[in-house]
Amino acid sequence: MKESLKLRNDAKDKLLTLARGLFKSDKINKPLFNKMWNIASPASAYRLKSINEAIQTLEILNIENQTKKKDFTAIYKSIKKGKFYKELGKNTFKFYYRPEANDILTVANKFYINVDYNLPKNHDYKNYSGDKKKTFNYKFDGDISKLNDVLNDLYNKQKFSFKINISFGFTLIKESVDRNRDTFNKEYLVEFKKFDASTNSRLFTHPKLIDNTMDIQNINNEILRTNLIDKLVDLRDDSAWRFYEFLYVRFDVYELKTTIGKANELPQHFKEGSNQKCLIKYENYDDYLCFWRCLAYHYDKPADTRDVNKKLKQLFNTYYKERNNF
Repeated sequence: MKESLKLRNDAKDKLLTLARGLFKSDKINKPLFNKMWNIASPASAYRLKSINEAIQTLEILNIENQTKKKDFTAIYKSIKKGKFYKELGKNTFKFYYRPEANDILTVANKFYINVDYNLPKNHDYKNYSGDKKKTFNYKFDGDISKLNDVLNDLYNKQKFSFKINISFGFTLIKESVDRNRDTFNKEYLVEFKKFDASTNSRLFTHPKLIDNTMDIQNINNEILRTNLIDKLVDLRDDSAWRFYEFLYVRFDVYELKTTIGKANELPQHFKEGSNQKCLIKYENYDDYLCFWRCLAYHYDKPADTRDVNKKLKQLFNTYYKERNNF
């Protein structure tokens, strides 16, 4: 009991000394000083915890240059509820208690506001050679099955073969305790670091070729074999940082000039023997449009086989609902 009383009296002395110093330097007003006097007076029945919370509140007011009794009351109530934090920068937050999951979520959302985070827009690019690249960004929460759904959707929308790579936007978090303060309570720091999808967070070293559904399945199998979080946390500065959450996934699509689903090479029997009797000599073409050429020939046999290309283009563009592709 005596030890508890001594601690309480020591805390009162500290509170009163702090309040006098702030009042003399005009950092708190008279009503607020009077309130501190009531808490720190020898006759007050305030418990040690409440006195320490008052000390913390005055320290915060001093840092934030707030002087009024109403400012003290708002912060003091927040501290008593265990819900007060202070921003030390865009990505760093200080708690005066050990933050729980909901507290972390609160400051994480504030962090995203501070850094003006939004889901990146999709883009189309074309280099000097005319090669096309498209980027597609989707919200991602770590559900691997969604990656397969997007891959299949992209495949179904393409009429040419393409190469693809996948990268991720994500956030790391670091939590630490400030033990080097002359106060009665610890301070807990929470820091965030956002990584945008980039070459550093790519899933594959080189883009993967997609020409058929089997290629989609192979990519999906490789994704399932990969621990995404382990791969991404390798980008951290030190082991104190840990993975917090995925933000989005980016698909980089590099369009090729060959029709999707093409045969890599015609069977040998198409090139020898009976092929001499064929109306179209397939070895004379390398555009991978054999199917469309045959279909055009079936629709309307031209007097000159070279004229089949006009019908070929019409059928091809009608099927894919686009024009001026040739």
